[in-house]
Amino acid sequence: TVTTRSIDHPYEAPAMTICSNPSFKPSVSKLYNLTLPIRDLFYLPTNTTKRFYDQIFINESMKSLYENFSYSEDLQFVFWMNKLTLGINQVKYLKNVTIEVELKKVPTIGLGLCHLIQFKSFGDWNQKDALIVIEYKESLKNHDIPKSFTVYFTPRNEWHGIVTEYWTGRNQPLKIDTASYHLPLEIEVNRLSQNEYHSLLQKNQMEIESDNNCFNSKDIEMVQNSNNCSKSCIPVIYNSLFNVSQINECSNYDDYFCAMNQVRNHILVQQETCLKPSVEKYFSGMMIYREGISHDYLQYIDENRKNRVLLLCWWEFDSKIAIVNEEKLVYDSKDLLAWLGGAFGIFVGYSFFDFCIQILDVIFHCIVRAYNLQGIK
Repeated sequence: TVTTRSIDHPYEAPAMTICSNPSFKPSVSKLYNLTLPIRDLFYLPTNTTKRFYDQIFINESMKSLYENFSYSEDLQFVFWMNKLTLGINQVKYLKNVTIEVELKKVPTIGLGLCHLIQFKSFGDWNQKDALIVIEYKESLKNHDIPKSFTVYFTPRNEWHGIVTEYWTGRNQPLKIDTASYHLPLEIEVNRLSQNEYHSLLQKNQMEIESDNNCFNSKDIEMVQNSNNCSKSCIPVIYNSLFNVSQINECSNYDDYFCAMNQVRNHILVQQETCLKPSVEKYFSGMMIYREGISHDYLQYIDENRKNRVLLLCWWEFDSKIAIVNEEKLVYDSKDLLAWLGGAFGIFVGYSFFDFCIQILDVIFHCIVRAYNLQGIK
């Protein structure tokens, strides 16, 4: 059965994975007169996709082609009033607090190139609230400007499910979908709380501190060698999970699709084993959507940026109280022992208590007899 209780839990800032809609830039698809979804070029090894590569993209690497189609360099992410760049950013918060914020590209199978924002160190920041803003850059064509965004809230180091669009565990990430509204848009995530689910099957698992041990380039080499691939490499849609300094990225069509399914199967296995934490954490909250960006924020940025703000997302924890759902055995070992004792007593006429009394009688009899023999001697 599953029991529920409340605990006092410190604030833990969520990791945010942000994906654009459309997933790929329409102008590039129109440029090449593509009639198939762009994701098929990177996911389905068919005669049609092979023909496109051989006739149109023969001089393009798979990575460069994916980034050209995606919003790879077209969006600007802002934490509070600080523009973020790829990698670890040292952000000054208030006066004497420095926070390390990571911005990372996360290619996916069907959602295009998403962006991950997660916090690496916190200083004296209490992690209770934060403001994330998305702008588009001037170089982006008007008909390529995203129409909406999908934002996923996950615990730190548990964002990997976005890559394969397969989330492990009982609870899915908190998902914010803005497709029903028009950009620019403000989102308030109120009453945010981080809850926990304790599974009996996962109690021996370790906490996830890093994915470095779960996605090892040597394991990929072994997997691909068994599949007779000519080259050991990582497809671009999985490169966010691996240290690409230790293994090459697949550059051509044949190497890419030879590796893709084998690598995906390996990732799914690692998600179900290595990446499963001892305690499943997930977020819940209430979303409020407001079309348009308030002048309260716009007054702090220059005129050139005001018209390029697409999304403003503010989240805040309501309290430190977290809900813990925990699996417990309805029938444990003590209950089983009591049931066996009752069954023997009723149906066999046997009592464990009588059995214990008889054993004690034998022990005392042996002690008395040994004492008497000692007295005779």
